[in-house]
Amino acid sequence: MAKYGVGTGARLPIIFRNLRRSAGYTQAQFAAQIGVTEYMIRVVEQGERPPSQAVLNAYGALASQAQKR
Repeated sequence: MAKYGVGTGARLPIIFRNLRRSAGYTQAQFAAQIGVTEYMIRVVEQGERPPSQAVLNAYGALASQAQKR
């Protein structure tokens, strides 16, 4: 499968993973909190699939929380 993070967005999977980790979540915990499968989080963070709008919003919420710290 082609990686979605090619070009400008190549760093997005890394940024997503770092946001989740800095918030203290495992992939399983984060997935359960936002109502998706752990598989979905894994493939997004590996750059194999673009995030759905719900997943993108959840990572955005983590980024917003990180800015407040």
